[in-house]
Amino acid sequence: MKCKICGNNMSQWSNDPIWRCAFCEKPKIKKLEITPEETHVIMQHPNFRYFIKEVLSFFKKSGGRNYVEMTVVDINMGEFTVTIQKKTGKTPAEINSELKKEIKKLKEKQND
Repeated sequence: MKCKICGNNMSQWSNDPIWRCAFCEKPKIKKLEITPEETHVIMQHPNFRYFIKEVLSFFKKSGGRNYVEMTVVDINMGEFTVTIQKKTGKTPAEINSELKKEIKKLKEKQND
């Protein structure tokens, strides 16, 4: 079956019986919650499931226990760091902060 928008052969990209391919499908915001501390966005798009499958595979293969980071580059916008973190895990900044506190405690004990 061909996409009715771009003409791509949809069997290359998806087995879903949809009339347009995942490249032409626009993401849909299903839920948006904004608080002073954080923003949660729940989106729906056919490509997300493939992206998530690859991200989880990357996490496993890299040996990540809490989080992994990867750098992505866009020719126009530059470099970005993408962090994949377990929901129950700590952010890199939290881990860094805890380690700095521990180092400070050890230095104080050493000076006593």
